[in-house]
Amino acid sequence: MAYIERRQLEQRDKSGRTRSVVRYKVRYRDAAGKPHSETKRRLVDAERRKAEIELDVGSGLWRDPRRGEIRLEKWAAEWIQTRHDLRLTTRTRLDITLKVQVLPRFGTTPLVRITNAAVRSWVAEMTAAGLSPSTIRKAVFALRQCLDAAIADNRLAINPAISVPLPSEPLKPPRFLSQSQVEQLVDAMPDKYKAMVLVGAYAGLRWGEAAGLTRASIAFTLTRYGGLFEDGSEAAVDRLDTLLGGGSKDSHNVLQMDTRKLR
Repeated sequence: MAYIERRQLEQRDKSGRTRSVVRYKVRYRDAAGKPHSETKRRLVDAERRKAEIELDVGSGLWRDPRRGEIRLEKWAAEWIQTRHDLRLTTRTRLDITLKVQVLPRFGTTPLVRITNAAVRSWVAEMTAAGLSPSTIRKAVFALRQCLDAAIADNRLAINPAISVPLPSEPLKPPRFLSQSQVEQLVDAMPDKYKAMVLVGAYAGLRWGEAAGLTRASIAFTLTRYGGLFEDGSEAAVDRLDTLLGGGSKDSHNVLQMDTRKLR
């Protein structure tokens, strides 16, 4: 149980006179039995804090407020080393974003002193400085992830980087090549890249799937069906059912391609 200790202290005021002041120290122990204390100027504040502490300790929600006093730069250095779930390139980009955008603004700030208003002002400063929406969003996401980890480690109660308005990234209109343009591109490519261009243009694969495609992962089945050429005339057209290896050993994609595109 927490209790309040009344303390009378002697302090010097600005005029140099010594006067007696009263302070109220809230003493308590955490779930592990470790003693803690907090000092308040008014009795009503001490009583309110005592009730909060007893509720939090009893429900298991209490956290040591001193754990949030660590500076962001120190916490970020510890946190980035634990991101073993990220690929090396992804973790490197995240580390660069922290060092270039996040830490210059909040590096020396204790975690508990980073506020939502401060993050909003930071976003406004980056926008005014001409940074791209993509760069700003990546910076805020990096800070948000770092502070999420601080919450999981009982250093923060809430994440101040949440509910922050971010600039939207303008969508670039998609550009599609005509068949003649694809053929021109193929003719201009070295022989070893011609198949890659054709797969990218007509197979509908994501880049990771296309880049990892090998001859061993393709099964060809030729059938015939009635179809239309581009000029509208009916003809029998070869259909190529291509079975392509997907993202794992057990997954696959089935694609239908007109073999005229491959000739």
